[in-house]
Amino acid sequence: MTYLPGASFAPFFFPNGKRIIFSSNHLAPRGPEFDLFAVDIDGSHLEQITFAGGFDGFPVFSPDGKTLSMSSNRKDVIEKDGTSVYRVNGMPAGPTDTNVFLVDWVDDVRDPTASTPPPRPTMEQTHDADDFAAIVNYLADDARDGRGVGTKGLDQALATLEQQLKVWGLEPGNAGSFRQEFEVTTKVERGAKTAMELDGKPLAAADFTPLASSASSLVKGAIEPVGWGIVDVDAKLDDYKGKNVKGKIALVHRFVPPDAKLEAPAAGRLGDLRYKAFIARGKGATGLIVIDDGDLKQDEAPLPSLAAAESESGIPIVVITRKAGAALGLRKGGGHRAILAVALEPVRAKTTNLVAVVRAGAAQKQPGVVVLGAHLDHLGMGGPSALDKEPGIHNGADDNASGVAGLMQAAQALVKKRAELARDVYIVAFSAEEMGALGSEYYVKHAPTKEPIVAMLNMDMIGRMRNNIVHVNGGGSATEWKDLVEAACKAAKVSCTIGGSGYGPSDHMPFYIAGSPVLFFFTGSHSDYHTATDDADKINAIGGARIAAIATDVAFATANRKEALTYVKAPPEAMGSGDVRRRGASLGTIPSYSEEPNLPPGMVLSDVAPDGPAAKAGLKGGDRIVALGTAEIRSVSDLMFVLESAKPGTEVKVTFVRAGKTQTVTATYGVPRSRR
Repeated sequence: MTYLPGASFAPFFFPNGKRIIFSSNHLAPRGPEFDLFAVDIDGSHLEQITFAGGFDGFPVFSPDGKTLSMSSNRKDVIEKDGTSVYRVNGMPAGPTDTNVFLVDWVDDVRDPTASTPPPRPTMEQTHDADDFAAIVNYLADDARDGRGVGTKGLDQALATLEQQLKVWGLEPGNAGSFRQEFEVTTKVERGAKTAMELDGKPLAAADFTPLASSASSLVKGAIEPVGWGIVDVDAKLDDYKGKNVKGKIALVHRFVPPDAKLEAPAAGRLGDLRYKAFIARGKGATGLIVIDDGDLKQDEAPLPSLAAAESESGIPIVVITRKAGAALGLRKGGGHRAILAVALEPVRAKTTNLVAVVRAGAAQKQPGVVVLGAHLDHLGMGGPSALDKEPGIHNGADDNASGVAGLMQAAQALVKKRAELARDVYIVAFSAEEMGALGSEYYVKHAPTKEPIVAMLNMDMIGRMRNNIVHVNGGGSATEWKDLVEAACKAAKVSCTIGGSGYGPSDHMPFYIAGSPVLFFFTGSHSDYHTATDDADKINAIGGARIAAIATDVAFATANRKEALTYVKAPPEAMGSGDVRRRGASLGTIPSYSEEPNLPPGMVLSDVAPDGPAAKAGLKGGDRIVALGTAEIRSVSDLMFVLESAKPGTEVKVTFVRAGKTQTVTATYGVPRSRR
């Protein structure tokens, strides 16, 4: 809550639960002068309450918040016969008396009718926390539309940050501009040629929808019902047993069988329609029809939304209503036929990385630049990455308004030190991180400077500090990081855990793959992650401000090193903890989430883990895997479906394309990182 010198003690909540009043001598840490202070529960807006000489302490509010009691050695005395006596009762006043006082409390004395109310009172000691909270509150306001790519809210946030960087004196970092534009696919729409027929009868548009992962193609054929469309050894389910769907259109129930008693992770995995399409395609089906009619005791689920773009499954997939299926008696057999015509139209949108630079002003410059970054985008109204499926504004206060607030504070601090900087420091607010770190990948491939990037520092979700701890991942990506980070953490009075490779699902990874040492500042996940409840009122502003100070100090120290950092390529660290049974196997591949719309099917590798199965087999970044054994691989999802059912220690033939030539190698599946 506080990082003040001296002693701060006797905290008590305000009746509204949003502020704390306490006693402190931080203005004169070695003396006995204690006054009352108040601070917001996020560590911002420190305010001095009492100013009397001596001791004020142990504040307690009445339940209605109208009265404050406190202990104090202040005295209301008069002189009588050469002795100090209390004015009220005439009793002698001792030199060290401490008494209990009651005072009327007025919570806010600002004029509420003023057209522009004056700012809240605060003190220099929490200035950084105040600014951090203000930036988070702005970015995580409902008016920002969840900062989804393509929204006005994201554009507004970008313009506001750009203007502030100009005011502080930063220079444009991309060929005279603060903006680096690129295109992404934000969604797919149902094209006019999308249609469906069952037994020669057209279905109304309201009775069916293609999935975003559907192939855009036309198929005709017989319909073959295959139950729930699940094949899984562990769950002892095989709905394709005794069925032949080759050249046919498979018909499956939506979700999972209610009597299978599957745990939530298994139910989510086996009920995934991309998984069911992968199984159907592998069995030779030419298309997939899905109906929510496997458990008629449940209300019918709405047809899936077609808002977000997903990796293509290779066959047309449509979900139809119970009414449409029941009208033709699809579940009763009888040689039904279907025509599926899916025409999905990708919607491309421009989005922007915000790029500024603090130019080095030291007399003796060093080669290379330092990049300090955080992603500005979030989920908008939710979508497939949201962990709550009800649509609503996802404000992303921690993910990642907090990181951007830290980035802005670092920018302001570094520009004040530019005369001492030996290397330029680029300040980058990335877009499209939630779509697969697309903005940072684009930046790495289209860097605005030819100078090598000597280090990249990333702040992502730094707003929920607990127990005064921040996790600094990537500490193993350079041998010098530990000493540099520990010194900065000590200065900030924060405990830091330092370690790990430079791999990880955020904007630092493209830089690490490209050969730059990286750090990733992170305060941990929480139950509000990727939900509509990740709001500003849960942010630890003073903790975030301390992390920003650490990142600033490390960036400054790195920029002024005479020697370059020693890059270390290390395998991804194991995820999770505890003795937990894990599924499947690993190949040690690092997928690319490139947004190039004309790429052929397959999974492109951005890198391979050192000493992993893929690396040992000779695969490398840039290769495009198109098959594992007999399973066609068209996307990252396909690869994951294969790995989930694979066994460590078994061999697999990997078919891939390198420089336009198809090649084959044999790899041995490894143990998933979380099982090591």
